[in-house]
Amino acid sequence: MKKIITIFLVLHSLFSLAQCQLNLLAGDLSKSNKEFKEIVNEASGFNAWQILEVEATTLRTNIDELTLVSKNLEAIKSAKGYLKWKALQGVGNWKPIQKIANKYPTEAMPLDGQLWGVAEIENGAIKQISNKGNTFNDVDFVITTSGELKIGNKHHFLGKGSEVEAAGTIKTVNGKIKKISNSSGHYFPTIDETNKFPEIFRQLGIETKGASLEIKYLDETGNLKTQTKFITE
Repeated sequence: MKKIITIFLVLHSLFSLAQCQLNLLAGDLSKSNKEFKEIVNEASGFNAWQILEVEATTLRTNIDELTLVSKNLEAIKSAKGYLKWKALQGVGNWKPIQKIANKYPTEAMPLDGQLWGVAEIENGAIKQISNKGNTFNDVDFVITTSGELKIGNKHHFLGKGSEVEAAGTIKTVNGKIKKISNSSGHYFPTIDETNKFPEIFRQLGIETKGASLEIKYLDETGNLKTQTKFITE
């Protein structure tokens, strides 16, 4: 009898936990966009949502993080958990510095938007990205709120219409940063926001010393101006 009661309590506990997760998921589905629904409709996406719900609940509806986790389920399992896996990636201690809003978040995604890749960093430089290499001349980038440097074409597409830490263009030679700009129509970072770019890049492990920081801004009469300075650290 005692054994039956124990089994019942275990099953009841498991059912309650599953029901709680289902209620949370139902709530997330009702509040989130089409892309979130498409991700969690796949087995890998649902597993990713479950992992984040347990280990990083505030990120469970973050499209970038859901996608990242869904593509690395085996690695996360081998690392014995999401947080341990993140620490192994060197981004477990990512500290948000700022959030820059998309000025036109509801605008349709551009048909020519492209994600070349999420940058991997080695010895302070960006590693080669598939067939694009790592020498770029004023290519679009965004840094997401979860600490991913996305390189490609069209900021609205790269940022998925959401808030980002940084957005603009970069110039690199063999992966080494030579210039960072805030040139982005959809995000158009302010002077203060752009001045934080070097710190954000360094947090990713990218060496910025000696690179130029190009800041575009509107003067009092609404004319577009540019100021350039060299990053000293």
